[in-house]
Amino acid sequence: MLIASSGTQKCLLVKEETSFTALTAYRMLKDKRLARAAFRQAGVSFADGKAFGIRNKESARQKVVEFGTAVVKPSDGNKGRGVSVNVTPETFEVAWSAALQLASSHILVERCFTGNEARYLVVDAQCVAVSMRTPPFLIGDGFRTVSQLIDAKNDIRSKNPHLGKRPIFLDDYRKVILRSQGFEPDSVPAQDQRVTLDWKSNASTGGETTEMTNRAHPSMKRIAERVARAIPGLHVGGIDILCTDHMSEAEPQNYIVVEANTRPDLGLHLFPMYGRPVNVCKLIAESCVRHMGFSGGCVGDDHYGRVNGANAVT
Repeated sequence: MLIASSGTQKCLLVKEETSFTALTAYRMLKDKRLARAAFRQAGVSFADGKAFGIRNKESARQKVVEFGTAVVKPSDGNKGRGVSVNVTPETFEVAWSAALQLASSHILVERCFTGNEARYLVVDAQCVAVSMRTPPFLIGDGFRTVSQLIDAKNDIRSKNPHLGKRPIFLDDYRKVILRSQGFEPDSVPAQDQRVTLDWKSNASTGGETTEMTNRAHPSMKRIAERVARAIPGLHVGGIDILCTDHMSEAEPQNYIVVEANTRPDLGLHLFPMYGRPVNVCKLIAESCVRHMGFSGGCVGDDHYGRVNGANAVT
């Protein structure tokens, strides 16, 4: 938690959400059905799909059959919890059960889109940082097992202030993905053989992060800004976009907006695995000061605060 104050003016920041974030923005993005309506209003591309009540499993199953492969997720979930990717009619039951554990009323079924996911951070409807997120994977060396390769990657992650407490893990879902590639935890991948551990790219569950603010195409940043402007009262937001190439110009068919939220993970930009960090806390703090009616520089690079329980530059 951070508090900025000057006289009677105060700004509170809790879990990346500031005093200047409207409750309506939070509620709109908390429900992915409402978020999709905002994406439509913004005129951006988003996934073809439909929300189903938790008792309408068979209708949802038919939608998966129609799509061939789909994403199944709770309409009010976050951080990738309860989300299943590349769902087929054969794996629908498992995916539905995973979403059902976290869904309060509805479950979304969306058509799969092949692309790379990136988080676009917007402050005052301006894109200030972009972080590419890659699903957890391994590269074999011909000697170590899958489990040993995971341990080696987690040793690298442990040195990152943001990712150190977010290790790669193997659960039943990931073991199914492993087996689909012909591996078990004790298998030894060949030299340079790539092993995918998950289809989801969330950093909190083992995904890798690459800061690419200066490489993302300006038109892709404008997509994120259009989404932000379509959400009344969004001060600081994270816009997740799947794109075939984030460095190319945005076209209706080469990207989709996946979701947006009012509590973006700032550590993605402060402590990337690869790339130059972006001091997004400073940018947010300066925005808060402007909202309080002050002008001029106010925050230096050597000031520190607390974000998600970890030291972060502010």
